[in-house]
Amino acid sequence: MRISPPNPNPLAPHADGILAHVNSEHTEALALCCRAFTRAADTEAAALTGVDRYGFEMSASTAAGPRPLRLGWSGEVHGRGRPSESSSSW
Repeated sequence: MRISPPNPNPLAPHADGILAHVNSEHTEALALCCRAFTRAADTEAAALTGVDRYGFEMSASTAAGPRPLRLGWSGEVHGRGRPSESSSSW
């Protein structure tokens, strides 16, 4: 019997596609998320730089220069689909 190790990031196989799609189609939404859910209220633009089972990372362009930011999903992602409904929201 062959046992495969668990994938610590189930989104890893899809990350490049997720980043490409979000950065080409949802740039204003990223900036809005930065302004609404972080202390970077002066965000002018943002780019998605990473995604994993717990949330996503962005680079925000602010008056003080680029700033890394992270936002969490409402729950842990176990695969394709919605985060776990048993987890707390952000």
